[in-house]
Amino acid sequence: RRGDQGPNEVGKSSIAEALDLLFQFKDSSQHRAVKGTIPVDRDESPEVEFEIESGKYHFVYRKRFGKGTRTELEVSQPRPESLTGDAAHERAEQILEETLDVGLWRALQVDQGV
Repeated sequence: RRGDQGPNEVGKSSIAEALDLLFQFKDSSQHRAVKGTIPVDRDESPEVEFEIESGKYHFVYRKRFGKGTRTELEVSQPRPESLTGDAAHERAEQILEETLDVGLWRALQVDQGV
């Protein structure tokens, strides 16, 4: 889905940050970027979910950080796959590496301050 277009101050940077959390960190990560999303005054855990098309793949990828960590990957194209936990994280990384110039993606994130 295209999240790079639209007026200023509508959340495009938040989308980029959420994608970064989803693909870069495992749900159990203690990295400061992950910890920074966990509310300190509420008993809630941040969740990120995206429906993505990349190359020949169409999939839904979701994670919950903090309490009740969870990672799920549901691939519908080119063939159905359903994975959870570290296997889902690793498979999502494989799909990105196969269909995207990951180095360029990271460079664009740094350029935009994500």
